[in-house]
Amino acid sequence: MSHSFKASDSQIEELIRHYHGYEVPPTNDYTRFRAKFNRVNITVYKTDTILLQGKNEDSEYLFWAEKWNLPVDGTQTPKNLQAYYHMSVIGSDEVGTGDFFGPVVVASCYVSSSNVEHLRDLGVRDSKLLKDSEIIKLATKITSIVPYSIMVLNNHKYNAMYADGDINLNVIKALLHNSVIASILEKLQGTNAKIDAILIDEFVPKEKYLEYIAKHPNIISNIETVQKGEGVHLAIAAASILARYAFLKQLNSLSKECGFPLLKGASEAVDKQIAEILSEKGLGVLTSIGKLNFSNYERAKSILKRLQAIKKPVSF
Repeated sequence: MSHSFKASDSQIEELIRHYHGYEVPPTNDYTRFRAKFNRVNITVYKTDTILLQGKNEDSEYLFWAEKWNLPVDGTQTPKNLQAYYHMSVIGSDEVGTGDFFGPVVVASCYVSSSNVEHLRDLGVRDSKLLKDSEIIKLATKITSIVPYSIMVLNNHKYNAMYADGDINLNVIKALLHNSVIASILEKLQGTNAKIDAILIDEFVPKEKYLEYIAKHPNIISNIETVQKGEGVHLAIAAASILARYAFLKQLNSLSKECGFPLLKGASEAVDKQIAEILSEKGLGVLTSIGKLNFSNYERAKSILKRLQAIKKPVSF
């Protein structure tokens, strides 16, 4: 999708200042300025036309539309962006659910309307778009600006929950989100913080989410689940960065404990590393650093059995 609009000289100067540090070279002689920010290509032509293109261009257009009183076409700009972008919001997101090694981490941030642009200027965006070094720097800045709460589900507890049966990853995520939101609400009590909405980056529809947390002793039900949440409100983007930062710290700590530089993700390389850890350290260590319900575990056992076929039989 894309948005294009005419701008005055002062508006163009403001836009160029805003994207300072994200410039990329012009592609032709008709271009005055180009930048790439948060999966959006920003182009300023010498005709004073600004063109926004890319996955998150709706949120970028909405930012300038509200600042400069530009028209907002509801068929092009999702209603949830219009509704939430400049509100005071608690946002919640999780990481680690696609990684065999390391914990599941859920973080929640409260970002007031007055802090939205500040975080945006810092470069806060979806953590998946950031390098680890950028995550670390931004996390430190975010925690000095906004209230937050982080919950880490370690691998021992994760594996024990699955061993009990009648649970899946979405249930675990829902319970963690509910708990972390309850935690930040408690922190905000007595602060007179205005909360316009509580948003969760959607992994299941709201109805299913509420079903998953129905037995929790402290249910926070006035939430909304939103798709592509990092573009809907920076509270979710900030939460994703803090969650990723906590995950990286935990993964580094686990790597030191087990003596292996643990890999991220769930690739074939991870299968081989699991097999190596099983061979050298045994299942006890693996239980404390990995998610045993992942198919990587079964593939790793097969790899190890093949490698040790000429030796004594391997049992698990």
